[in-house]
Amino acid sequence: MFIVPAQGGEDLTKEKTQIRTSLANRDHGAAAVNINLLLATKEVHSLQLKQGGLIVDFAVVTHSEIETRRLGTIVARCLPRPAVIGLVGTLGAGKTRLVQGIAWGCGVHEAAVISPTFVLIHEYPGEVPVFHFDVYRLRDVTEFLDLGPDEYFLRPGISVIEWADRVQECLPLQHLIVEIEIVSDSDRRFLFRPAGQEYLAAVDRILEKWNSDHTA
Repeated sequence: MFIVPAQGGEDLTKEKTQIRTSLANRDHGAAAVNINLLLATKEVHSLQLKQGGLIVDFAVVTHSEIETRRLGTIVARCLPRPAVIGLVGTLGAGKTRLVQGIAWGCGVHEAAVISPTFVLIHEYPGEVPVFHFDVYRLRDVTEFLDLGPDEYFLRPGISVIEWADRVQECLPLQHLIVEIEIVSDSDRRFLFRPAGQEYLAAVDRILEKWNSDHTA
């Protein structure tokens, strides 16, 4: 695996050059599409180049629960259909707040969204249905598979899995992982880790919309 952590400034410029050189020396097909545009964004957090494609982490920082829900709304409107998004973060990181924003962006009232810890799956009907999983209390991957997640993943909606790191091997090849870090009492850093060209393009749209909203 080729890993380049992006630190910004001159170091980031050197790292981008390394990535471009490696891409030029390997056949990555669609993964190289728009690479200059992707590497130009200031939100690049880390870059991983491995056999089969490019993995890029992008970072967005929110400063309130309102901004977190707004980010979720943007995510919902930029994802493909169907979509699978996995959330990773500690208790209180903001996973459910992000899901509320995703639901709002799909035409579901955010007040309907609660953590489904004791129900395991909540289905929220809307303009685009949202299937909300919480695997925190599952003992193993088998229990997750017993829920029949593939049936939800194939339906024309958005499947959101909280604590997705516990069942990541069960996710489809193309998906989006969002890792949430607590920066302070109010601030959260969201690391977007797209798997597959479709989700790479979706994250590009998310960043473009987020930046345009915050520079208008």
